[in-house]
Amino acid sequence: RGMKGRRRGLIIMASRRQMRLQREKDELIRTRLSYQLYKTFGRAQKLPSDTTKEKVLKRYPVWWYKLVSDVVHGDWEGSWKLIDEHEKYLATHLERVGIRKKVGEAMWLTSYWFLVAWQKRKVKRQEKRKDRAQLKYRNARSAVGFDAKKKEDLKMDMRKTKSVWNKGNKKLLKLRDKVKQKRETISARFGPKGFEKKIKLVRKEGVRLQWKKKDIRWKLKQYSDVVIPEDEAVDVFKSKILAIGDRVRLGDKDRHGLRFVYLKSHLRKLTKFQKVQERVSALIDPESARDAIQKRKDFHMQWDNKHLKVSRQWMYEMGGVKIGENDAEEGGIEASELFLHKMPTELFFTRKKIAMKEFARNNPLSQFMIGRAFKILGKICNFCHDMSTKFDEDSSTTVAFKARLKYYRAMQQRVLMLSNKILVERQQGSRTNKFNKVLDAIGRAKDKAIRDGKTLLESLLKKKKAKVIDPFVQWDGSEDKVEIRVNWMEEGDAMMNIKLGDIIVDLDAPGNVAREYCRRYLRDQLNERVGERFLLVAKGEGLPIVEEVTKRIGQLAPQKFNAETREIEHTLTLTANKDKDLEPLQIPVIKSEDQKREEEEIEKKRIWSLLIEDKKYKEVDMAEEKKEELMKELVNAGCKEKKVKKCFNREGKLVSIVYNDTTRNMPMEARKNMKIIVDECLGIDTQGEHNFEVEGVAVEVKDGGAKKEGKDEEQ
Repeated sequence: RGMKGRRRGLIIMASRRQMRLQREKDELIRTRLSYQLYKTFGRAQKLPSDTTKEKVLKRYPVWWYKLVSDVVHGDWEGSWKLIDEHEKYLATHLERVGIRKKVGEAMWLTSYWFLVAWQKRKVKRQEKRKDRAQLKYRNARSAVGFDAKKKEDLKMDMRKTKSVWNKGNKKLLKLRDKVKQKRETISARFGPKGFEKKIKLVRKEGVRLQWKKKDIRWKLKQYSDVVIPEDEAVDVFKSKILAIGDRVRLGDKDRHGLRFVYLKSHLRKLTKFQKVQERVSALIDPESARDAIQKRKDFHMQWDNKHLKVSRQWMYEMGGVKIGENDAEEGGIEASELFLHKMPTELFFTRKKIAMKEFARNNPLSQFMIGRAFKILGKICNFCHDMSTKFDEDSSTTVAFKARLKYYRAMQQRVLMLSNKILVERQQGSRTNKFNKVLDAIGRAKDKAIRDGKTLLESLLKKKKAKVIDPFVQWDGSEDKVEIRVNWMEEGDAMMNIKLGDIIVDLDAPGNVAREYCRRYLRDQLNERVGERFLLVAKGEGLPIVEEVTKRIGQLAPQKFNAETREIEHTLTLTANKDKDLEPLQIPVIKSEDQKREEEEIEKKRIWSLLIEDKKYKEVDMAEEKKEELMKELVNAGCKEKKVKKCFNREGKLVSIVYNDTTRNMPMEARKNMKIIVDECLGIDTQGEHNFEVEGVAVEVKDGGAKKEGKDEEQ
C-alpha cells in the first residue's frame, strides 16, 4: 500500500514540475504587449499552462471579469465544461448557411407569427360563441314551458360551437408546435451555448447563496425592514458572501416575481467633523487611532451581521397566510422563510440603466402616484365584486364582472410590486394611523355642520318642499325597453295560459315595476279576475310581493318560443294569490301627470272664486264693459270714486291687493255680485250647479262647494 501511494505521489509531483516549467515558458508570451492588448478585448490565444479560471475569463473582455466571476460563483470547473462542450459541438457540427436560407427562415417565422396571432384571436371569438350558446341552452332548460323543439335546436347549436372551438384550439397548438420545432432547428445550428445561457439567467434571477452545502434562508419580519439569517453563527460578511450595498432578490420567483432590494446598514455614516477628528487623532497618536478605527469597524460588522436593512418592503402571501399584516396573537412577528439570491455586478452602462429605473420608481412623486393607483384599483375591485353579487350566478353579467375583478386584482398586485412600502386597502370609514383618524373625525364634524346649516336656512327661508318624484319615471323614460307578452296562469297550471296583453318595459328594472305596469295598462283584464290580488310567476310558482324587488324583469320574463308566431319573445306570467284571507280588490284609475296638472289648475281657480279675499293672483285683465260694471257695483256699495280708481293700475288691470282691501267689510250680497264679475273675467263659471266626471269619479259642484260621489268612498 505504501509503495502504491509513493508511485502516485511521484506521478503528481512530476506533472506539477512539468506544469511549472510550462508556466515559466509561457510567461514570456503573457508579458508581451500584443498578448495584453488581445486579452483586454477577450481575444488572447490559448496557452497550455492556463488555469481553469484563466480559460474561462480569457473569452471575455476585461470589463466583464467581475460579472463572470459572480456568475460562476466559484464553480470554475463546471463553467469550463459548458464552454468546452459548446466548442466541441461547433467543431463537429459546423454548418454553413447562405444568406438566402437565413432570409427564407426569417420570413417563415414572421409569417407563422402572424398566423399564430390570427388563430389565437379566432379561438378567443369561438370560445365566446361557445359560452354564449351554453348560457342560452342552460336558461332554456331551466325555463318553465319552453318549447321542446326550440330547446333541442339550442342544444345542437351548443354542441356545434363547442366542436368548432375544439378544432380551432387544436389548430393553434399545431401551429405553435411547428414554430417551436423550427426555432429548435435554427438554435441547434449555433450549438448548446450553455455558459451564455447561464449568464443570461443569472443576470435576470441572481445566484442562490449557499453555505456549507445548505441553502441560506432569511426571515422578513412583519412591518419591518430587518432581514436576519436563520443561523446566527453564519458570518456572511467575514465569509465574503454578502456586503453592504449588494443587490439581492428576495422570495420565490413563481410566487413573488422578481423583487430586488439593496442591503443597507442601520448605522449612520460618519459626519465630516468626525472624519476630520479621526485624521487629526491619527497624526497625534497613530497606534491608538488605528486601534479605535479597527474596533469601530469590527463593531459595525458584528452589528450589520445581525441587523441588515433592505431598501423595500412587500406583503407576501404564502400558504394562505398574508405576511405583512398585524397579528395580535403572534405579536406581529409572523414571518415567512425566503430564499436569498445575490445579483451579479453588472456592466457600467447596465448599472446606470438600473440606477435610472430605481430613481424613476423611488422618487416621492412616483411613490405617491403608485399609492393612489393602488387605492383606485382597490375601489374598482370592490365595485366589481359588489356588482357580481347582484345578479344570478349563471348569468353572463356575473361572469363578466368576475373576469374584470380577476383582471384588476392582478393589475393591483403588479402596482404593489412597485411600491417601497406595504400598501393595504383602506376599509370604508377607517384609517391606517391616528393622524388619519383625526382627519376622519374632522370630516364627519364638517359634514354634520353643513347639514345642520342647510336645515336652519331652509327653516328660516321657508324653502318649498322638494317635489316627490315618481319612482317609475326612471324606467318609464328608459331607451332599452322591449315588448313583453303577459299571460295569465289558471289554477296554477303552467299549460293553461291566457294572454292578457303586452307591455313595453326595460328588462333591467326590478320586479315591482312590472307589477305597476300591469296595474296601469292591464287594469280591465285584471279587474275581471282578481284585481290587485295577483302575483308574478317565477319558476312555476307565485313570487311573494316582498321578493319582487330582488328580481329583475329579465329573470321573471325569460325568452320563450311562441308556437303561433314562430318567434322567441319575452313572456311574463301572472297568477292569482291563493291566500284565503284576501278578498278581490279592484284596481283604481291611475291618473297621468298631465291629468293631475289639469285638475290642480281647475282646483286653484275654484278656490280663488270661493275665497275672494285670499286670491293668489296679482292682476286681472278685464274688458272695458266688465270694468265699468265692477266700478258701478263698488260705487253702489258705498266706495268713493277716487278709491275705486286705485283698484286699477295704469294698464287697466285689477290689482287684487287693493281690491281685496276695499271689499273686505262690504255686505255679502254686494261681494257676491262682484265675485261673479271677476270670475267671468277669469273664465270660471260658478253659477248654478255643474256636474262633471274626472277619471270615473262623479263630482258635483254647487255654489263653490265640492262633493264626491262614487262606489268606494275611500277611493
